Amino acid sequence: MAIPTGVACACGRVHEPLPTKIIIRAGAVESLPILAGELAEGVPLVLFDPVTHRLAGENIARAFIRADKPWERLVLGSESAPFEPNEAALEAVRATIKDKQPGLVAGVGAGAMNDLGKFVAHEAGLPYISVATAPSMDGYMAPISALLIGGVKVTYDTKAPDGVIADLDVLAGAPMSLVSAGFADVVGKLTSLRDWELARVLFGEYWCRAVSDHVEGIASRLFAAAGALAERSHDSVRLLMEGLLEAGISVFHVGSSRPTSGSEHLVSHYVEMRRFNEGGRPPAHGHVVGFGMLVIAELAEKMRGLRAEDVRKTRFTPADMEQVLAELRLDEVPGNFGKSKFDAEIRDARLPVIASRWDDILAVLEKVPPAHKIREGLARVGAPTNLRDLGLDPETAMDTVLHARYMRERYTMLDLAAELGVLEAQAANIVRKYA
Repeated sequence: MAIPTGVACACGRVHEPLPTKIIIRAGAVESLPILAGELAEGVPLVLFDPVTHRLAGENIARAFIRADKPWERLVLGSESAPFEPNEAALEAVRATIKDKQPGLVAGVGAGAMNDLGKFVAHEAGLPYISVATAPSMDGYMAPISALLIGGVKVTYDTKAPDGVIADLDVLAGAPMSLVSAGFADVVGKLTSLRDWELARVLFGEYWCRAVSDHVEGIASRLFAAAGALAERSHDSVRLLMEGLLEAGISVFHVGSSRPTSGSEHLVSHYVEMRRFNEGGRPPAHGHVVGFGMLVIAELAEKMRGLRAEDVRKTRFTPADMEQVLAELRLDEVPGNFGKSKFDAEIRDARLPVIASRWDDILAVLEKVPPAHKIREGLARVGAPTNLRDLGLDPETAMDTVLHARYMRERYTMLDLAAELGVLEAQAANIVRKYA
């Protein structure tokens, strides 16, 4: 189902068309000089890290030579110190923008580079082009940037890129680990959409059927194409890349990441923050999202076995905030932390509402795919389906299952499972099953 743009939607809003120019084809990287010239006057500043510079730097340089257009490049990070979107990278780009006075910024890479590029371009008031090198995550189009500030992942409002270049030759040649991470990130919408719908049922949050159906259709088609994607044909890679971009476009249409980021993403956020603060590198974002889907599917199955009478009888004790902060090695509470979720009184007041709307909640839970189906899909593209392959030890996995819900104030199925006593009862079983 297409999202209606420029006219009133049944949800009560008008979804404006996104002005981003998107080029997806073989050899698309050669279009960078032309697209940059269409979007801005002045010399473009092109950001790389060492890996993406080796991958695409030469082709981009040749493209600018053929177009007879000047450009500037900045390679961030080094072979011994991999690029991260942190304060050091931020200051390096700011200094280069001040010195070179470019007319546009282009970021060549995937998640981290795109986040940094969008942020600095937005800050400087410059157009931004994302040159995708891997179909690995859904943040290319999102009007937000996640940076590592003080070792903490902080999300900032920016804007969607003015242009996206996705070269199918480059994307199809990306490591299968990145392709499978992108696959998991897109199919993760099959649980995030249920979180969005749950928020509508419980709290009357804004919800758009057209956007929800559109995103679900994309995720379902990609899930069905898992076998073809394992062969990395251009058609399947195009389907994956379109899914990643459409996910970001849906965020633009509704003004919220609700359609694309739910409980499965909280699992990934927890693991990422914990690993960074321990001085390590987390697994690929999409791969942890895949594990998050498995967690949600297991919890949803257990919750589907409850009745309204069971809901009314449940007792709940929230975790200790200091304990969760200690796990994450945080000295202070992040601004977007789910502080209200530590308040048992808030939950107690919500319990009668949950019980009174249990039939509607069950209808939402019924739409969560079964865990064995999710696991089969992940396996077909070579994504991790157990903690060992994901690189998570049982202790970290246990903490993640129990405490990922505190990463945001946003209410999800993780919170519902916790407040019904299912999360604590099933956490150990889930960790053992996927060890």
